[in-house]
Amino acid sequence: MGTLLALGVVAGFFRELVIARFYGASADVDIFRLAYLFPQTLSQTYSVSFVTLIVGILIGSHNSGGVNERDIIRIGSGYILVLTAIGLLTIPLQILIFAPGLADEYRAYLAMQMALGWLMFLLVGITFTPRAVLNEQRRYLSGAITPFLRAAAFVVIMLLLLWFGTSSSQPMLASWVLISAALLSSLPVIVVHWIAYARRDKKHNELSQKRAKNYSFVWKIWWMLTVVLGYQILVSGGRLIDRAFASFLETGTVAAVEYSYSLTSAVAALATSAASIVLVPELRRVGFFAERRPSRPFLLLAVLIIVCGIAGIISSAFSELLISWVYGRGAFDASAIDTTAKVFQWQSISLLAVAIGLITSQFLIASGKTSALMWLALLKLIIKAAMVALTLKPMGVASLGVSYAISEAVFAMLASYVVIRGTRNGTL
Repeated sequence: MGTLLALGVVAGFFRELVIARFYGASADVDIFRLAYLFPQTLSQTYSVSFVTLIVGILIGSHNSGGVNERDIIRIGSGYILVLTAIGLLTIPLQILIFAPGLADEYRAYLAMQMALGWLMFLLVGITFTPRAVLNEQRRYLSGAITPFLRAAAFVVIMLLLLWFGTSSSQPMLASWVLISAALLSSLPVIVVHWIAYARRDKKHNELSQKRAKNYSFVWKIWWMLTVVLGYQILVSGGRLIDRAFASFLETGTVAAVEYSYSLTSAVAALATSAASIVLVPELRRVGFFAERRPSRPFLLLAVLIIVCGIAGIISSAFSELLISWVYGRGAFDASAIDTTAKVFQWQSISLLAVAIGLITSQFLIASGKTSALMWLALLKLIIKAAMVALTLKPMGVASLGVSYAISEAVFAMLASYVVIRGTRNGTL
């Protein structure tokens, strides 16, 4: 499973390379990024929390004879439908919040493409609950392969639309190609989950046929899903804030910021995926020290963090050269390289803090300390917003990178303090 997840990260980054190669940092990519961000955040990162919560409910229900599988499918799918409807109805508000600086001439295009983005979320979101049912039966393949499927299908569909596309005179053609590829790339995910769900273990058939006597638990489950949604928005809030402020800057800035985020996130995800899957659970089992010596998982985590720190310093020192080497082809011109490098210079130097933050977050989640993590995420978001607001005018696009580095550093220090203190007093 870890290999498939890593493959999904690599495929996702390859998608960014293809977009950069054909469209660079342009107004079209800005529109696509603004339309795609929020639905994509929910369909990708929220899905993990959604599935984890539903799996817990299923396990408890099978043990106690409570909510059955069929009810869970209906409740989860119903929640996704309601969330999509809210997303579609609040598009004008989303534009006001997430793209306040966008020129009036682009707002109509953004609204229409946001609608397609929410339809994409609906198509991917209806697979969340079946994925949870499969995970509860320890069938992880369909969920693990989803990021790779979406990224690979996106690239193929985008290239096909370019090959057989409409006239180049169509306004905002590139953004329509990109958002259409994002929407259509969700179809393979539905097919894979439908096949996997049809072949699931039928041992729960009898339970699945039983209907619950009352539906008072529906609101309870929806409330839990909403709390998890709120936490996910807090965690992803920094990225949303950056795009909102970037919309006030010159054309192409939103795209450039996202290219920097994609490179930083890919490196951090690859570096910490092993820690999240293997080392953090092992660390919780054996502890930080064994026989007064640092335990093996603790030492491995320390080495991983140090490597991330060294990689971040080197990347920051050669940020423009690295961005040019990674993205500098086709439509990704010198201006796009310069803008992206200004953000990446600061984001990359914070790789040490990002690695610590991701690892300590997983440790707190595994220990059930989600409330502490939510408060830390809220504080990080406040620091991020305040820093950007204070430094955007004098520093320009670089302020987005500086605020990222500072907020991640504060989060990493506070999360580490919570973990160390909880370990010492035995609460973790």
